[in-house]
Amino acid sequence: MRKPSPSRGLILLVLLAASTPTSSAEANAWTRERGSFYAELRYATVSAAGFYGPDFSRLDLGSRYTQHSAGLYVEVGVLDRWLTVVLDSTLYRRASLADQGYAEGLGDLRLGFWSGLLRSPFHLSAGLMIGVPTGDPRPSAPSPAAQLVANSLPTGDGELDVELAVAAGTSFGRWRFWPLEHYALARVGYWLRTSPRSVAFGSAEDFPDAINWQAELGTRLPSWPVVDRLWLVLRVYGTESFAGPESAAFSGLGGGVTHRSYSLGLRVRIWRGLAVAFSAAGAFSARNLPAGAYYTTSLSFER
Repeated sequence: MRKPSPSRGLILLVLLAASTPTSSAEANAWTRERGSFYAELRYATVSAAGFYGPDFSRLDLGSRYTQHSAGLYVEVGVLDRWLTVVLDSTLYRRASLADQGYAEGLGDLRLGFWSGLLRSPFHLSAGLMIGVPTGDPRPSAPSPAAQLVANSLPTGDGELDVELAVAAGTSFGRWRFWPLEHYALARVGYWLRTSPRSVAFGSAEDFPDAINWQAELGTRLPSWPVVDRLWLVLRVYGTESFAGPESAAFSGLGGGVTHRSYSLGLRVRIWRGLAVAFSAAGAFSARNLPAGAYYTTSLSFER
């Protein structure tokens, strides 16, 4: 964390924008067979000169907030249908405030367990996701002024959390007069937060519980060579926090965040199980998030 010279007013604003940029959870409607796996490396970035305040209005940050992150997502089939293990880890996160300072390091990880409940007439699964605080909620800094900025740029939320979720999915299409193939899925989860090591000026505040939700539609044209390797993916997703405007204001990374977001992505199969994907995301409405587009690039392999 390099030494900055921020104003206190600017720090108060950055605290509201210190949460993770809008992102989506995986929707594990389809569990994996024993011995199969899926692995994905991700790079994501967001840059914003404003943020969504506690009343959902867009406010000027007074500087530019930028975040880069690299992550690893893995699914492994342990028991046919009944157990798929998931690891979702932020390997590196760097958040900066122009002309003020930056913080970087290991982010948090999530460990999950999914079990298939139905396979017909659609896939239905239930999962348990555990958030492990491997990131740093209060990066160290060389001076009191620098520490204020460091507090507003955490690499993790500092708390153990649990999400109970269900996901449903199905595939359809390729009818007589309809050449397109589709998949559709939906996911909803209750996000139970625990008492964290707060990032907000070192104060003791609890994270409010929240509801996470997601709906997704994928489309491809399977009968055309080369084009059949492309999936176009439309997603709407969000988090509905139980926090009121007052308690949401200084909760730190992940606390008090509410957003209703969208993303458009393209997935391209390169060779056998190897694929690349690109997506751009934004928010219909949000609270306590940077007001900027969120771009993700990934490289994946499955077997």
